[in-house]
Amino acid sequence: MVRRSIWTPNSHVRSGVSCQRRPQRRSSFWCWAPELAYNEYSDHGISLQTPEKASRTDAMDWKLYLKGLRATLDEVREAAEAGSAVIIDARSPRAYAAGHIPGALSLPGRDYAKRGQEVLAGVAQDAVIITYCSGGSCQTSIQLAERMRKHGGYTNVKAFYGGWSDWRKAKLPIEKGESK
Repeated sequence: MVRRSIWTPNSHVRSGVSCQRRPQRRSSFWCWAPELAYNEYSDHGISLQTPEKASRTDAMDWKLYLKGLRATLDEVREAAEAGSAVIIDARSPRAYAAGHIPGALSLPGRDYAKRGQEVLAGVAQDAVIITYCSGGSCQTSIQLAERMRKHGGYTNVKAFYGGWSDWRKAKLPIEKGESK
């Protein structure tokens, strides 16, 4: 692990955090903290202990976290087991039929405008909804989650970026068959 300094817009000084105004930018600061930095994007700490090289998945997870869209494997597993969230498979109907997270609904991202109201009938606007797709470089679940927030009015939508590939790697239960 390597400690890194970061540029953060509108940073706030907290104990142990030293910030300086970024040259030629009015609202940007350069911050160094032995442990955490705080900024306008998150009131949670931003760890400055980072790997030498961040992967694409790490970067995407961070982006989703900042947008309030990130769902982890553990969160999805717990929600699936407890039935505490509506889980939506954004992959094709064929991929869904071949295997999906137990209890997940099939709503391919491209079909949201056509079938979204039908599939989500009876789901409250503030219900926890988790979308997933194939994982890796597939971003359909993220696009669907953003569309559901922006156009559907759903306020508690998250995207599981690791998706189906992470679910399978973890050897968690699966269901097979077409959407009901």
